Order: sequence, then structure tokens, then C-alpha cells
Amino acid sequence: MKNMMLKTAGAVLVAALASQTFAADLNTSTNIRGDLEKNCESSFTKAKVLTSAEASKFCKCTIDSQAKMTNAEEWEIRSAVNAKKDPRTLAVVQRTEKQMETCAGPSLIKKVQNAAQAASASAKKK
Repeated sequence: MKNMMLKTAGAVLVAALASQTFAADLNTSTNIRGDLEKNCESSFTKAKVLTSAEASKFCKCTIDSQAKMTNAEEWEIRSAVNAKKDPRTLAVVQRTEKQMETCAGPSLIKKVQNAAQAASASAKKK
């Protein structure tokens, strides 16, 4: 799942939204949404991609967008990725990208995309 998230900068948001990348223990959590946000924030801050404040904002936007997505829409995105098609052509992805841009802002999204590109390039060198 992590490799999918890092493949291309343009797909980083799609991958994060289409997967449970920041999964919480659904069997024990009494605040799943909060735990998803905390796990997301921790991932970005531990990787030194975002500051704590930036991670909080970005992750709240990501989890909000993910919460609005139906199972059918998630399956549509996963099917496109599995078929090696560009999921950005899907209406749900375009809608989600607009929601993320409005919520998180273009500069924060660009920062995450740049980090994803750098990580992808680093992984290819290994």
C-alpha cells in the first residue's frame, strides 16, 4: 500500500484516500476517526514531511474526504489502479481533489506531493 502511495505525485492523494493507509485498530478503538487522524499525523511528522500543525490540517482534510467516499467509489478507484489506469480521470477523484485543495490548500498539497516524488525517486535508486 505504501508503494502505491508513493508512485506518482499526482496519485498520492488518490492513494491515500482510496486506502486505509492510516488504519486504526477497528476492534478496540472507541474513536476510529480520531485514531485515523492521529495515525496519519504521526506518519507525516515521523517522516519529517510535515510539521505537527500541517499534518493535523492535512490529515483532517484527508479523513474528511475519505469519510465522504462511498464503498462503490473506493472500489472504482482501486479497480482503476489495479488496471493500471490513471484514476485522476474518475469523477470521484476530481471531486476529492477539489475538496482537498479547498480544505488543505494548494501549498500543503504541493509539499506532500514533493515529498512523495522524492521518496519515490529514492526508492527507485535502491
